[in-house]
Amino acid sequence: MNFLMMTYLTHLLVDFIFQSDATVRTKSGKISWVKLKCLVRHAIISNLVVGIIVYLLVGVGEYLIHNSTEYALNWKNYVLILLWVSGFHFVLDSIKNWLDSVLQKRWFKKQHEVVTYTLDQLLHLFSIYLSIRIVLGVQGWSDTYTQLVKLLAKPDVIAIMQCVLVLLILETKFSEYFVGKFLTGTGVIPSANENKDGSKIETTQDTKYHLGGYIGNLERIMIAIFFFANSIPSISIVVAIKAVTRFKALEEQSDFAEYYLIGSILSLLLGCLFPLLAKLLFL
Repeated sequence: MNFLMMTYLTHLLVDFIFQSDATVRTKSGKISWVKLKCLVRHAIISNLVVGIIVYLLVGVGEYLIHNSTEYALNWKNYVLILLWVSGFHFVLDSIKNWLDSVLQKRWFKKQHEVVTYTLDQLLHLFSIYLSIRIVLGVQGWSDTYTQLVKLLAKPDVIAIMQCVLVLLILETKFSEYFVGKFLTGTGVIPSANENKDGSKIETTQDTKYHLGGYIGNLERIMIAIFFFANSIPSISIVVAIKAVTRFKALEEQSDFAEYYLIGSILSLLLGCLFPLLAKLLFL
């Protein structure tokens, strides 16, 4: 078990897997009692529940594999870290709209959404680091990172499963949102139209872009597999297949060509970025 891996996996699960579209819309709305309850439910309750479930699943898995409890974390420290992470999560979600409006007014008029999204995720990662530092101290953080490096150097089945899950979320949900927000900021994808109740109005064009998101997810997963298999030239096969299937549309629709080019370059960049960071930091 490792504090850093488990808390970051919990964050990704809470933000990208178990967070509904309705929750996202409510969090993006104006300050109200409904929004406050939503923030508490998402940031605090979800983090604690998902974090404890992750702890139990990993603990049971390692007990079955190693037939020993020596791999178990100090559960009191883990719960304290989850509480700190949950508190930071609540604060960051509360100020996210304010941060977005400041960025839009002063520096990023078009790309404020993608900048806010990136800063938000970096701040969440920093909050995990800060939470571990607060609970365990400087030496405790150093020991946690060293333990993670050693764990990834000789991973067991449970560690491999956690790593695969983290990478899958980063290469799919995380990257899909990033590319979508970037393309919306450039104007290649139109901003979503909404009904009075805040629900999104689906159009044929939206469906087309959603299909592009699914293709991008598969593309990035294949890129990551080739990257870890040290078969970098094989990545060009993925790019070539994608280009061939869209060749006719690229010839006939100039707006689609822009969407395809920007989206493909971003997708390729993100597909290589996370495996590269993993190799540089831990392997």
